[in-house]
Amino acid sequence: MSAAQPLRAFLRAMTLLVTEETDARRQQAAGAELLRTLVATSGWLSPGFRSFGPGFRQQILYGDPLERFSLIGFVWGTEESVTPVHDHGVWGAVGVLEGEEVSVEMVPDAAGGPMREGRRDRLGAGEVMLLGLDAYDIHKVENARPGVAGVAIHLYGGNIGAIDRQMFDPATSAASLVKTGYDNPTLPNPWV
Repeated sequence: MSAAQPLRAFLRAMTLLVTEETDARRQQAAGAELLRTLVATSGWLSPGFRSFGPGFRQQILYGDPLERFSLIGFVWGTEESVTPVHDHGVWGAVGVLEGEEVSVEMVPDAAGGPMREGRRDRLGAGEVMLLGLDAYDIHKVENARPGVAGVAIHLYGGNIGAIDRQMFDPATSAASLVKTGYDNPTLPNPWV
């Protein structure tokens, strides 16, 4: 059996899910369960997608050809780092493969003042949380264990690197549109 078999099984099931189910909430709930199975083991992710440097990297592992979902590897380096405050614009589910990460909900101030922190979720290996829809969508994320590298697998209901999203200034709550893209130096191929 190929080491990539868990990824292949996930991609087959996820493709069938978004083909047969059009309700975003049901896609998210079922997708999160598929993600929970995927992050239960870590041998399927090749070393090239685990390599880290300072800060963090967002790498596309798979993009559905019709852009109905994308699977992202988020690699935390050993230095302390925090993402900018951002939203997603689509449903999401985050599962930790190795290490730990903290997601902090950020609530904009309608009068243009500083954003305030809301819910705080700490995820360890094998744990999954939801973003967007009925869960919070605006947050910042950080490596929960500076000095220890980590890998999280993010599943989104669209091509997250190509979607117009918002980044927020935490001091003023001001938003600006961005496309985050991906940090991959090469195209991924899960079929090896």
